[in-house]
Amino acid sequence: MFPVRDTLRRVVVVGVLAVAGFAMYLAMTRGRDERPPTRSGAVTRVFPQSDAVALRQDAVGADLAFGYTGELAIDDHPIPLDQLQQVAAGNGLRISFTPGNGKEFERLDAGRHCATVSYTTTTPGTSAAGSSYTWCFIAS
Repeated sequence: MFPVRDTLRRVVVVGVLAVAGFAMYLAMTRGRDERPPTRSGAVTRVFPQSDAVALRQDAVGADLAFGYTGELAIDDHPIPLDQLQQVAAGNGLRISFTPGNGKEFERLDAGRHCATVSYTTTTPGTSAAGSSYTWCFIAS
């Protein structure tokens, strides 16, 4: 009788450990499917950073590599070119928008926002086809 009881106990312990191991695996891998899109070589930095918390009046923009120009949209709303700041930054171009009076956004509403930088190359002899990069952040 004792050998059957010991065998049953071992089977139960192994089963419990297997379930615990599977639960740990699920916990560690859950949420990894939501990877942010990969930036191309054209977009060297975005701000606020993806999934970061920013103030509602903070500048939103991107740094582009040398040979690119671009435009910006926030929540699928294009920002007029006369409201964008375009400044040489290092070996590239910084494009940004700061909310304020008389602008498309006086301030961003609290919550999640997504920005898109659309860019094209300015280098002679290369394809002028454009592309875009979208990232999201939280305004508070």
